[in-house]
Amino acid sequence: DSPSPRPPETKSVTLRNGVKMPMLAAGTWQYNDSVAEETVIAAVHAGFVHIDTAYDYHNQVGVGRGIQKSGKARDSLFITSKVPGCGLQNTTAKTAEQCKTETDDKIALDLQQLNLSYLDMVLVHFPPCPGDDGSAESPSKCSCYGPQNGCSHPQSCDMIKAQWSVLTDAYKKKQIRAIGVSNYCSACLECLTGSEVF
Repeated sequence: DSPSPRPPETKSVTLRNGVKMPMLAAGTWQYNDSVAEETVIAAVHAGFVHIDTAYDYHNQVGVGRGIQKSGKARDSLFITSKVPGCGLQNTTAKTAEQCKTETDDKIALDLQQLNLSYLDMVLVHFPPCPGDDGSAESPSKCSCYGPQNGCSHPQSCDMIKAQWSVLTDAYKKKQIRAIGVSNYCSACLECLTGSEVF
């Protein structure tokens, strides 16, 4: 038997705070826990060092088991997870304070489900949907999706700032090495003007 070829070096990008993020990630969306576990192990053995998951993928326990069983040291992997925007995926959006509390809870749950002491990156997955209770099955089923008014609602900026402050606090506590947003339009990003960015 000849040895397996060595996987190619993964290219990375240096983020604003100096953290190096591998540009190619193995995604885990739409997998159940057992498939996610197997996929993470196979991906790591194939040379992937960046694993992408999210609270609303409902498979982070399996992803965490795959990370543990991969045989790779934790510090040699880059793990990205996502927390729901307020009003989406079991996170209510009645008040900015409630949004803040539930975002903090979701970060703790991400760490617990993945069985990790820190995450390399956490993104807010979608803009908030003020007034929604988080019961919609997916972002496309929430009240903001059709009219695309998640960022223009009068309470949106307060919720965007609330979630960003939670990510900032987790970053400062070294629970997260890098923070960001996903699926944000320019109006949502404008809400973060003047906020700390790392």
